[in-house]
Amino acid sequence: MKLTPTDTLCLLLAGLASAGVAWAQEVASDDQLTVINYARTPVYATAVSVPAETVYQALGLPVGTPLEAVAEDGAVMPLLVGQDAGRDVVRAYVSLRPGERRELTLRKSERWAAVDAVSRADFDVSAGRASLANGVVRFEYQGDNWALSLDGPQADAVVGPEDRRLLKGCRIDLWLDAERRGRLLGMSPEKVKATGLIHSQDAKLTGGEAKVNPDGSAILRLTRRFEGFAQDVKWTETYTLLPGRPVLIFRLTLATEDDAKRYLAFVQHGGGVHGRFGNLLMGKQRFGYQDPREPKRLLLAGSENGALRIGWRGEKCWFAADSELGNGIGIATTREIKRGIPGSRIWTLSPRGFFSSFIDTEQENMPYEFSAGKPLELGFAFIGTQGGVSVWHQTQQLFRNVTKGTAPPISSSCAVYLGGILLR
Repeated sequence: MKLTPTDTLCLLLAGLASAGVAWAQEVASDDQLTVINYARTPVYATAVSVPAETVYQALGLPVGTPLEAVAEDGAVMPLLVGQDAGRDVVRAYVSLRPGERRELTLRKSERWAAVDAVSRADFDVSAGRASLANGVVRFEYQGDNWALSLDGPQADAVVGPEDRRLLKGCRIDLWLDAERRGRLLGMSPEKVKATGLIHSQDAKLTGGEAKVNPDGSAILRLTRRFEGFAQDVKWTETYTLLPGRPVLIFRLTLATEDDAKRYLAFVQHGGGVHGRFGNLLMGKQRFGYQDPREPKRLLLAGSENGALRIGWRGEKCWFAADSELGNGIGIATTREIKRGIPGSRIWTLSPRGFFSSFIDTEQENMPYEFSAGKPLELGFAFIGTQGGVSVWHQTQQLFRNVTKGTAPPISSSCAVYLGGILLR
């Protein structure tokens, strides 16, 4: 029987994993945490979560005892406590080159590392600049644009910060209207503005805050105001990095200060978020995933083959892209869609980026009405993958969880051992 290259790779990885188990069982001490990247591409930043009960049992220490990790070179690395699927975990933040093995010695400490050893949040309203980090990804905001990168305490040892971008040039693109009207299609921005509509780029940043929570999550909240008929519109956009995960949750809330009704207009394909792929996805080819039933790969090589018509698939509203570099990005709505969306709304994937149109599950098709008593709440979730992990499967998990208000499980190319016992 002739083996395909995929078969050969699977057998090789299985052999390496078996060898890793045998090695770990022979030489590892009970306090040794071993992480091995079996991928042929880097793991730029990841949080290794180990059940707290398992850690304390291996170390012979009371549950809750503060811990720290010591690397092979003697450097002390921060450990944070958190929760995964309702259970307590201890998190170590590591970065690995292709095939690299990291060995950490866990030991008792006087206190847990401060959360700001891993996570951070900064905001300068006068400069219109902000940044968030959670030890796995970094979010950067400047003006009306934002970027998302893989980033952790050790990531610079693998590659520089400018070479870890998943997304760049992302921005909100929508029009507000004082009246309900039909779809405006095929009109230049100048002609749309001449009809009396106001674009999101006309909003002025008026305030906000950035903070890190005790669980390691980081949040940025921004407020904006308009002039003209939309001066009574209250605009709030919120960006949240979940603790220990390469996940960004974006939410936009629109309301008014009085009983006046305003509308998110139906211009072109509707209001939404535009973005471009960063260098981590800019390999020789890029592929899209749009079928919720199976991971069919679609080559993103033209302007037409990446269009997804939302009205054709009410059961799932998410899509994803990756390249041969081993990294990917997934995008999903934050609210469950239980029926088809009428009309001609589309999302698009191209060789260079994406556009995701906002979806309101109650009003279904644009224009969307909002007022003081009935705010409009919209949003998307973004997830990054690395190490050759299936972006289709990971985005499917993202959609299933974020629409229910829970954090998704994270797949990894890394094997994790504690005291020679394989945990993952």
